[in-house]
Amino acid sequence: MVTIRKGYVDSSVGQIHYRYAGEGEPLLLLHQSATSSVVYEPIIQHLASNYSTVAMDTPGFGMSDYPEDKFTVPQFAKIVLEFMDALSITSADLFGHHTGASIACEVAATAPARVNRLVLDGPPCVTLEEGREHLAKVTPLVLTKDGSYVQKLWDYLLRETPPDKTLDTENLHNELVWRLKAGPRYIETYDAVFSYDMTSRLPLIEAPTLVLAAEADTVVRYVDRADSLLKRSRKHIVPGATNFMMLQEPEKLAGIIHDFLASPGV
Repeated sequence: MVTIRKGYVDSSVGQIHYRYAGEGEPLLLLHQSATSSVVYEPIIQHLASNYSTVAMDTPGFGMSDYPEDKFTVPQFAKIVLEFMDALSITSADLFGHHTGASIACEVAATAPARVNRLVLDGPPCVTLEEGREHLAKVTPLVLTKDGSYVQKLWDYLLRETPPDKTLDTENLHNELVWRLKAGPRYIETYDAVFSYDMTSRLPLIEAPTLVLAAEADTVVRYVDRADSLLKRSRKHIVPGATNFMMLQEPEKLAGIIHDFLASPGV
């Protein structure tokens, strides 16, 4: 069993919390909204023997401080670069899932020298019009004294995966806790992602990139688009997997990541 340690670094928006383990070339893991870096603990167990794995909590999520104002994807990317500087990480391989994929995309587009290889898991590669349509479907979290919002969040988590592949009760509980901790402002990150024009940023990326998605991921339909916009890429659809494969199939996901990062080229 790999020992996963935790720490904080200071940034321009407050403290950033992270988990880390292993030795070797740095691999930075960026999570989806509205969870935290804890979702990466299972795959860190399989990656730490080859990489110095670092999983940060996005500002406003997990144990990281909230930004004072609403953030955009470029602003989140700036904090990732500050985070890397604080840990003296000159360059790293990046893995990002959903929101994390948008942030990783922007880091790679704005600071190409800082990103060696890139894995975009379920990248929400939407047009601005499609983004507005997605955002219109996002239900704000409204706190009520009867606590009904907790049940609504629980029901939402159950709908995030096919009925026969839902998360186990313990992981459902953990995901609920992180969403409750993020609070009503977590919708701001959805706004940031669906207002981000990934289609204009992907062509700027120089790093070899794996565009990855679970077969049952809600954004799997955007994989081909993302792949077509990148200069050096390959794609991989994981049969039968859900967008929680880092929790449900961590060894398989870690193997896919390692095989790509260890390959000689795209």
